[in-house]
Amino acid sequence: MKNIILFIFLTGIFTTCTKEDVAPCACVDNRACTEEYRILNIEITNAAGQPYILDSYYTTKVEDNLKFNLQTDSRDSLASITGEYPVAEDQLFQFTDRCGKEFKFTGIKNGVEVISQTYTVAHDCCHVVINEGEVKIVVN
Repeated sequence: MKNIILFIFLTGIFTTCTKEDVAPCACVDNRACTEEYRILNIEITNAAGQPYILDSYYTTKVEDNLKFNLQTDSRDSLASITGEYPVAEDQLFQFTDRCGKEFKFTGIKNGVEVISQTYTVAHDCCHVVINEGEVKIVVN
């Protein structure tokens, strides 16, 4: 009888201790991920609902002021049609965790900062995700 009680007690202790209890923002090993590459876009329009064209834009990791330039010619040509701009992409995976970090998207038009929006960007152990922040912005 003592052995059964001891066995149940020890089983209960060992099953409640997991890696996530030690590090809640870390990933558990052996996760199966897809091979796709994700880009997290926001949509920027004017008051009439037409795409708002920025001259330049970048994302900054707030806690250490790391600046990421996600601007490319192909993205700029697409943005002129859709008004979509990247805030983060899978290349920033290593700069966040499952709990998320704050990133600030900055948009420049005619030398003036017209957009400054903060996002909480996390990852699901495979790809980046936006946990918080407006994904549709209207510029007057």
